[in-house]
Amino acid sequence: MNSKHKPNGECAHGLNIGTWNINGVKDKCQDDDFLEIVYKYDILILTETWLGCNDQIDIPGYYIYSQSRNKSSYVNRNYGGIAILARLKLRKHLKIIDVNSDFCVWLKLNMSIGLENDLYIGGLYIPPHDSSFYKSNKHDDPFTELNNKICQYQSLGNILITGDLNSRTGTLDDFLTNDSDKFLPIQGDREFYNVDSDGFLRYNSDLKVNSHGRKIVHICKENSL
Repeated sequence: MNSKHKPNGECAHGLNIGTWNINGVKDKCQDDDFLEIVYKYDILILTETWLGCNDQIDIPGYYIYSQSRNKSSYVNRNYGGIAILARLKLRKHLKIIDVNSDFCVWLKLNMSIGLENDLYIGGLYIPPHDSSFYKSNKHDDPFTELNNKICQYQSLGNILITGDLNSRTGTLDDFLTNDSDKFLPIQGDREFYNVDSDGFLRYNSDLKVNSHGRKIVHICKENSL
């Protein structure tokens, strides 16, 4: 490996967190172009790793957690999969806290690193709505699952959702329009209700909307994300 691609010991300008749908990672780990991109990030979440349960990858300077999906019964190969790559210097501040989903890995970045609050990061890969895996009905709805987890962790710290959700949102508003607390039945309820202020208009070169997109926008509205 060329020495210019080795990871730096410290981040000079804060924490860089990224996500990448990698379409198979195993044969890329010795590629200098791939490593050059990886080393730009302190935490990188890879989706569609296509790794099997016994596959391991190694990138110097990084702790790696990999979650695999069972082989497809149709073509006898691995699809999906999520990998968490984190610089070794972050290992003591980072904890994998929830891996009980086919679609998401949750990790906690402790405020001890210098954050105002603990940061709960959900790394997701949700297959397209028309894929055979998604339509198999052998799993809970991933968006219901995601919403429940956001509700659970939002009271404990800040939330970051990242990954590939195969969600086409067009220019749908991700906030409640014309929201108000004027008609709450009890005056005291206003103390506990945060009015959703009109956000910025969203611009998107992809104007199409699919069912996944509607669901993730609904989650944003429901949780003020």
